[in-house]
Amino acid sequence: MTGLSPRYLNILLIVVGWVVARTAARLSKIPQESRPPLLRGQSGTILQMIAILAGLTLLIWGVARSF
Repeated sequence: MTGLSPRYLNILLIVVGWVVARTAARLSKIPQESRPPLLRGQSGTILQMIAILAGLTLLIWGVARSF
């Protein structure tokens, strides 16, 4: 499929998952008024939760594939 070995693909999944989840979690510390319009209000909160879940899913998938 790809030129990456399975080990490096697992590491890539873990790192990308961690970065996405961490960035989405840090977004909650930014005041609502300072966020871009797409990330304000209830829709922004839903998008933030989806991003956290997606990041954690990638992270867990990368860890599970390494066993």
